[in-house]
Amino acid sequence: MEVRRTPRRVAPRRSRYTDYRERDRNPQGWLTLRGGVFDTEEVSKDDWSIGLKAMGNVAPTVRVGGMIDLMRRENSDRTIVTEYVDASGNTVRSEVTTGEAESNLVPLLAAVEVVLPAPGFQPYVGIAGGWEFLNVQAVDYESGIAYEADYDGPGWQIFGGAAFAVAPRFHLNAEVFHNESTVERRVVDPFAGAAYDERIDVDGTGARFGMSFAF
Repeated sequence: MEVRRTPRRVAPRRSRYTDYRERDRNPQGWLTLRGGVFDTEEVSKDDWSIGLKAMGNVAPTVRVGGMIDLMRRENSDRTIVTEYVDASGNTVRSEVTTGEAESNLVPLLAAVEVVLPAPGFQPYVGIAGGWEFLNVQAVDYESGIAYEADYDGPGWQIFGGAAFAVAPRFHLNAEVFHNESTVERRVVDPFAGAAYDERIDVDGTGARFGMSFAF
């Protein structure tokens, strides 16, 4: 009796190079490190900002994720005490700082964005919502009085920009955004027997620039 064996077919093994190429073409998402400026509507001095955004791909043109930023503003009052010209002709000024103040706004937001996929250049628009936190500090060195207050409240942002491909897994991006939020806190005065609600509008517009890394 003759037994014939059929050769077993073995699926071709995928190389690591092929896996890496497919991952480059279809990353799971993007992690962005960014910085920029923020112009609050009711404040004359601009803030500088740093932040982090992580967005995952849920469709070819849709990403969801979250973002966190720090928008910081500093101010100080200085007075010239003395001014004179030294032996080499330099004007020497002696200043004293009489007061300092700082404002730190931290929006913590969930976001969704729509991306127009194109080689080398990807425009996008998005919207984000969540909670925003504001810390305000000030000190008057002449009187020795220091002040600190914490506020929080819901907020949202709209933004739009574009990513520029530098490498398959590395992009540079730039965007403009608008922030809307009113943060508040409750202050209890035991002497007056009353509670006061303090509110601050932190609406404004800004621009951010960053580096995005695929994951």
